[in-house]
Amino acid sequence: MAAPMAVVTGGNRGLGLETGRQLARRGYRVVLAARRKAEGRGAASALSRQGLAAEAWPLDMADPASIAAFAARAREERLALEALVNNAGVYHERLDAGTARETVAVNFLGPLRLADALSPQ
Repeated sequence: MAAPMAVVTGGNRGLGLETGRQLARRGYRVVLAARRKAEGRGAASALSRQGLAAEAWPLDMADPASIAAFAARAREERLALEALVNNAGVYHERLDAGTARETVAVNFLGPLRLADALSPQ
């Protein structure tokens, strides 16, 4: 039987990386979704060196095209998703129109779009 799959957004560092580590230790195959490809690959490599099943996929939660591409890859690879952890987020100490748009795009619209796009999985 194949390992259950989990996607963790913002999985390249901090709470996202640790959540990915804990899921992998519990037998999940983990996709660490990260905006910066190199950082995502580095995080997945670190988990793999610990004997954990992890891989990195690029994902920018503020970009609907990136979310669509991520979901298309999940469909292509027939990802049998059992857990989605929407961890990615932004915080700005100073709020102006631009940072407000980014905050809403990443923290609200991104998770909504991703969950909707992955729901068939």
